[in-house]
Amino acid sequence: GDSVALLAQLKASKHELSKLARKQKEAADSIARRLDKEMAELQTKLGAVEAAQSTKLSDVHQDLANTYWQLTKLRADLSRVGLLSSKPSAPRLQPCAAAVPPTAIAEAADRPTAEEPFELG
Repeated sequence: GDSVALLAQLKASKHELSKLARKQKEAADSIARRLDKEMAELQTKLGAVEAAQSTKLSDVHQDLANTYWQLTKLRADLSRVGLLSSKPSAPRLQPCAAAVPPTAIAEAADRPTAEEPFELG
């Protein structure tokens, strides 16, 4: 009698443990699916943020290159103006300077020193 009752109790316990294990597995699977979904969403958002940051960085880089080019051009222009203003004013013109009309000097001062902006590597 006792062994039959004990056997029945063991079977009932085994059945309860199986149900509990199944519930635990379902819960773990549900959590894993939710985490996979959230991870995929985060990766998508991260990709969008990285693309936006890359675009912004590229724009800033281009702005920096253009600013550098403008400063280089301005520096050359200032050097040219400095050289022109530092020449002593003589009452008579030198022969080669007399051959250059003043409009040509003004046009040369307006010309850029570089062909076009360049990008920093």
